[in-house]
Amino acid sequence: MSRRKKIESPTIESGELNGFSIHVDAFGKIQTSMPIEKINEFLNENTQDIKIHNTRKKRETK
Repeated sequence: MSRRKKIESPTIESGELNGFSIHVDAFGKIQTSMPIEKINEFLNENTQDIKIHNTRKKRETK
């Protein structure tokens, strides 16, 4: 039997998420070094919602 290679999760070196790390434990539970609320706040500020973007494009082409 071959053993699974342990993969090191990269850390994000962004201003607000400095030192953030995430990994999945042996039971499948996601472990993070920051609360989910703070991660969601960061993502809401720095990413676009694809579904909203696509609906706006469809409206503009009609």
